[in-house]
Amino acid sequence: MLDVGKELMKHGPEPLRSAEWINCDLASSGIPRADLVIAAYVLNEIPADKRKEIIHKLWSASDMMLLIVEPGTPAGYANIIEARRVLVESGAHIASPCTHENACPKEGNDWCHFTCRINRSRLHRQLKGGEAPFEDEKYSYICMVREKCDIRGMRVLRHPLVRSGYVELEVCTKEGIKNIKISKKDGEKYKRARKSSAGTLLPE
Repeated sequence: MLDVGKELMKHGPEPLRSAEWINCDLASSGIPRADLVIAAYVLNEIPADKRKEIIHKLWSASDMMLLIVEPGTPAGYANIIEARRVLVESGAHIASPCTHENACPKEGNDWCHFTCRINRSRLHRQLKGGEAPFEDEKYSYICMVREKCDIRGMRVLRHPLVRSGYVELEVCTKEGIKNIKISKKDGEKYKRARKSSAGTLLPE
């Protein structure tokens, strides 16, 4: 995987072309400090009894921000929720996607995830055995920071349902999850809602 990553990054921007690649075990090795630490699809590879320790280690290495990304599955979301709880208890503050730092109302009933559309090359389609020129990658994430954020607005959790004259939205707010309707009479608010997607932060 390291060799593949290095080969791919040869064609990326300079910071990636000159990046240092380190082969190590997070459970037994230190993590270099940085303003931003990103752990993408990492926690699902860590044994459950080591996960909390790794989360603390990632946060300790983050001078300003820690971004954790996991697959948009119930299991991936469970890892995100665990990290969210551990980090909030450690004094970290949520920057995104949550609009509050209370217990997640999705936990135990559903899972919070978003989608990123990825264009497929001809080779990609052949390797995946697919015909569509794209695929939708589902992911869950949590972004934590050192300073408390003044998050204003509501996070769209599902793709909006556009009806005749109004839009139906499932949103996360400081008061919890709400299902709301925004009509054409709401003007600019309606236009924004109509163009939104899962993950968009809308003004309340």
